[in-house]
Amino acid sequence: MQKPQHILVIANDDTIRNLLEQFFIIRDIKVATTRTLQQAEHIIDSWGLAPFNLAIIDTAAFGNCESEQKSMACHMLREWSMKYPSVSILFLGNPYQKRAILKIRADIVQCLVKPFNLETLIDTINDLYPNLRPADFTSPPAPNAMLIPDMNTCLS
Repeated sequence: MQKPQHILVIANDDTIRNLLEQFFIIRDIKVATTRTLQQAEHIIDSWGLAPFNLAIIDTAAFGNCESEQKSMACHMLREWSMKYPSVSILFLGNPYQKRAILKIRADIVQCLVKPFNLETLIDTINDLYPNLRPADFTSPPAPNAMLIPDMNTCLS
């Protein structure tokens, strides 16, 4: 019997969070979305991370400073990879964060570098987790593809 599909999305960007929520809902996949790490920790404390097949995490949810985001993402990855080794993780971040994240556990994690368009995000999810895509699903063309910017800057 196949494990039910559950996805955890942590993104403070409403566009990313809402797009991913709808993407999974139309595929009849249960999704929990949160804006902050604290909200995600509450869900994990309640449910545990074990029910989730995939966690999609925007590093911007870890704060405004790039180094803080990198540090929190790396800490979370170390902790989760020991407790929940079967959960796939997709981080959304910058090249600096990607290098640090992949050094820790390139075998269980992917990192999509900002800026990216929504089609690239969906294609990356489909590549990472192909059984989420129904057989007749193809990404619609994106003539005016919306670009998700990298708004991660340290506040002085």
